[in-house]
Amino acid sequence: DLIQYTCDNKFDYTHCGIYGAIVRNGGANNQDFTKWCIKGLQSITHSVWLKDLEQEGDIVELVVDLVQNKHTVSLFTPYQEALLDHGEGIVNGKNKPAYFIDCWDDVLEPLKESMKEMLYLRLTEAAVKADGNIQSVFFDIYGSKLSNPSILGRESKTISHLFTPLIKNSNMGGLRWLSDFLSKHSNFVKEHNHKAAVDEFMDSKESQRIGIIRLKRGVDLLFSLC
Repeated sequence: DLIQYTCDNKFDYTHCGIYGAIVRNGGANNQDFTKWCIKGLQSITHSVWLKDLEQEGDIVELVVDLVQNKHTVSLFTPYQEALLDHGEGIVNGKNKPAYFIDCWDDVLEPLKESMKEMLYLRLTEAAVKADGNIQSVFFDIYGSKLSNPSILGRESKTISHLFTPLIKNSNMGGLRWLSDFLSKHSNFVKEHNHKAAVDEFMDSKESQRIGIIRLKRGVDLLFSLC
């Protein structure tokens, strides 16, 4: 049959559209086939992963199909590094995911927790370096992942080079994310050790009061932290 014929041949990432169709049409129940797919995915290089992420292609869709069918997919450094490069492209507007945006947790699922944490730390560094010029879709995809004091708190320039520029630039997507983060972690700014950065943050909040208040009541928290 088709599954046996496929498994008897070498995994070819250019055929992932076919493999995904098989998974979606009963192949998810064939353990030999799904293990064969996972082993093949583990052989894919960083450059191939990155291109497919940028194109929202069949390889990533195969990953999502397997994850959504409750299979354990474990991927390693080439995939992690491709996600990092892709995420940096989201920050600067080069990459604008649309097709997988609602199932990004499934895209990330193949990474073990320590690899996810490292990815989020490095994406935080990329966001800090962007000086507030961050595309809204970045917060849609990664905002909840970065909304962790243990992640944001490790970067010494979080307030001065991320929070403050988002306010000064009236970055609406970023401000919504920031409002949500501070509503849950209202002591983060107070507990931050860099007083000069905190002072600048408070000054920027005051200077942008009229514009930011349009983000509804939740954003008022930005003006009452200290």
